[in-house]
Amino acid sequence: MKNLILLVVLSGIVACASQSVVRQTQKEPEILTVLSDGTMVFRGRTVNEKDVVIYPDGFGGERAAIKVRVPLKPDFYRDTIRVQREDADATVTRN
Repeated sequence: MKNLILLVVLSGIVACASQSVVRQTQKEPEILTVLSDGTMVFRGRTVNEKDVVIYPDGFGGERAAIKVRVPLKPDFYRDTIRVQREDADATVTRN
């Protein structure tokens, strides 16, 4: 009886260990684009300027924190976003 239980437990452990799947997804960088007229675009959508905080990243560039609203949870800021500013002629001035 002990051998049967041991066999079942070991079979379960081996089955679970062989099922581990490592997913590697390439995330594209999150970029907030600030157009020359002041419009802010993130992931193809315009963002309200009162929901964005732009700050220096310490390496000569800028980062942004965007307010995220989730139903039934308090609002929070996502702060892993790079800022890219564009001139009137659509050339990038900063990353």
